[in-house]
Amino acid sequence: MGSFGRSKDDSKALEAMRRNTRLGIAAVAAFALGYVAYATGGLAGFGGGGANDDEYSSHIVTELRCPPPSSRFVDVEKLGAVSTKRLVRAARAAGTGCGDRPRTVVTMSSFYGRHTSLPMVVRSILDQSCTPDAIYVFLSLVPLIDREFRHNKSRAVGDEIGAFEDVLKALSPLVKLHMITRAEDDFGPATKLLPALRLERDARTHLITVDDDTTYHEDMILALSLTAQHASKPVSVGFWCEEFGYRRECLRVPVEGTCHGWLSGVSGVLFERGSLDDQIFNYTDRPKGCWLHDDVWFGGHVVSSLDAVPYLIDPGFKSRKVRRIEHDRSKSSSYLQTLKLREHGDDPEAQCASSFDYMRDAVHRGHHKSAGGHR
Repeated sequence: MGSFGRSKDDSKALEAMRRNTRLGIAAVAAFALGYVAYATGGLAGFGGGGANDDEYSSHIVTELRCPPPSSRFVDVEKLGAVSTKRLVRAARAAGTGCGDRPRTVVTMSSFYGRHTSLPMVVRSILDQSCTPDAIYVFLSLVPLIDREFRHNKSRAVGDEIGAFEDVLKALSPLVKLHMITRAEDDFGPATKLLPALRLERDARTHLITVDDDTTYHEDMILALSLTAQHASKPVSVGFWCEEFGYRRECLRVPVEGTCHGWLSGVSGVLFERGSLDDQIFNYTDRPKGCWLHDDVWFGGHVVSSLDAVPYLIDPGFKSRKVRRIEHDRSKSSSYLQTLKLREHGDDPEAQCASSFDYMRDAVHRGHHKSAGGHR
């Protein structure tokens, strides 16, 4: 079990995060206004993308309003006899941690120019009440987004990357740093999971994805692991459910149950290795927007599995501690690339979601109702 105190550098970084958060409020408000204008306007297909993009671009409009209770996008159906909140409380009281769990790996990715927050993220994983068996960090020096969305822009990698590598590895023997130096080995945002799937082939293994700019509650792994162990069927487990156009905030109350869309990776998501087959590596027949939206891509493959379901939990705490809001985001950020496309009436998230039958049906049902004034 890891026990790592907060350094002076961490404290300074946290204060910088708080300042950046305040500075970002105006930008967020401006984005929201622009998004409302988009949501009530045109259609969303991905312009200038792959050969199949037009197939997935018909009549998809983002809704910012919440659906009525009768059409909530989470079924309040527990997959175990005990709620996650009770499981966590019992484990804390007994001091049993994650118990007799399967092999558990935490995996994350970043790219050069955005990588400086990684030590803080790794420390928050090492501080977990239930430490993982390994922590994979995939650091790309040749980001796919530069290649696919920025006209093959290249970046110069500074000499300091060697010292950074030493610092990260020195945090713990659990940390396995993988430097990605070939463009064909970078999957964009999905690099947080896909290379780890190649390393972990046992169907029983749990893989937990986290973001590269977020620190996590010390019981984040505990809650995910206990839920997966006690579920009555294979699951992916997360703290935040999304369906196209809707977010968990629409629920307004703590809830636990099966999610009709996908689980948001920023809060941490557990995947059971056996629920994901090698089709998750095949983007050939998918729209280009799936390269940008890893949560949708992962979620689409979970719901395409015969048995697995995405499952939303309420452990009684928020899984995130600090979410770093970058005042000057990298131009390679998938977030900024998505905003740029939305300014032109395109939406890569919608494009990717609608390429999966399960999600496409839900999207069209929802927008049919919206057009009829039911929301």
